[in-house]
Amino acid sequence: MPEFVLWQNRCMAKNDINGDGLDLSRNERSFHVSQYFTVAQSATAYFQIITGVREALVFHWSLVAATQSCRFIALEAPTVTDGTTGITPQCINLDTAHTTTLTLYSDPTSISGGTSLVDAVIPSGGNKTGGGVGSNVYWTLKPETDYVVSVANLGNATTACTFELAWIELGP
Repeated sequence: MPEFVLWQNRCMAKNDINGDGLDLSRNERSFHVSQYFTVAQSATAYFQIITGVREALVFHWSLVAATQSCRFIALEAPTVTDGTTGITPQCINLDTAHTTTLTLYSDPTSISGGTSLVDAVIPSGGNKTGGGVGSNVYWTLKPETDYVVSVANLGNATTACTFELAWIELGP
């Protein structure tokens, strides 16, 4: 039996999901989070993503660093002590009351192992300060799985950053 999602007031098999950004913005199970934070010189900031009972199809992520080189790593299923400071995502369709089954934290600890999904660098130096990295590669995250994103400051001063994540939840 195929899994179904409620999309534009009708059920669709997840294999039938199609459309452009406008279609995704009307979907009642599309979500977005944007988090501003700073990373001190030679320090690392972490975000924990815990998927719920539904698969989460990530259709956008990005990291922008204001002044310093940073390394962005995304890990699947690392050993992690859950964070305690939650991040509240927003349903992209503001005309719906749906909430995500995915949980996000800004302060997980004791992270080790896991499978590396992304390992990217934001370069800086010379006459260039800061920059960004991101992707529109669609990742289908496993249900009930931990994911951790790390942002390591490779520069010689504190930098301001913004991390964005957008996803659609699949399933009933």
